[in-house]
Amino acid sequence: MDCINATLEELDNDEFKKFQRFVRDAAFLDGQEPIGKALLQNKDRMDTADVILQTYPDNVDQIMVNVLGKVGRKDLQKQYQNKVQSKDAAASVPEVDFVNKHKRSLIQRVSNVEPILDLLTEEGIMNNEDYSNVRAEKNNQGKIRELFILLDNRGNRAKRVFYKGLEENESCLIEDLNEQS
Repeated sequence: MDCINATLEELDNDEFKKFQRFVRDAAFLDGQEPIGKALLQNKDRMDTADVILQTYPDNVDQIMVNVLGKVGRKDLQKQYQNKVQSKDAAASVPEVDFVNKHKRSLIQRVSNVEPILDLLTEEGIMNNEDYSNVRAEKNNQGKIRELFILLDNRGNRAKRVFYKGLEENESCLIEDLNEQS
């Protein structure tokens, strides 16, 4: 919450109004339910942060990064991403550790890519453009390599969802990699 508040405080009044408009834009949110105009009307930065956190508890960081980019504040977007990544790095998560440890093997051996991409899209990790970019790669290794670039930028939650996709679609591969460890 403090990270969201601090970031919103960095926006000037015009940027803050744009920020609120984009958070209400269903097309921009790519599958997420937009926040109703009434919920943000006459809200200050702290109240807006509360509304965003309550509306998008699982995707708040991704929403913040997307909207900051859309507002044109690439500096704040990068700063926010760095804060999220350092926060993610502080908490060791077994699924994330597995994905990081076996990155090279996963790039070489994941064969059932599309259902994993579908899950990442359903969970709000990827948008349609990300999905298309990954699918455009010629082979599975290229797709997973491109996907790892995205996962590294999206943090631990993205890697946990990726791991869930592996469990559902590549359980034998997970067993094999765990046995090799």
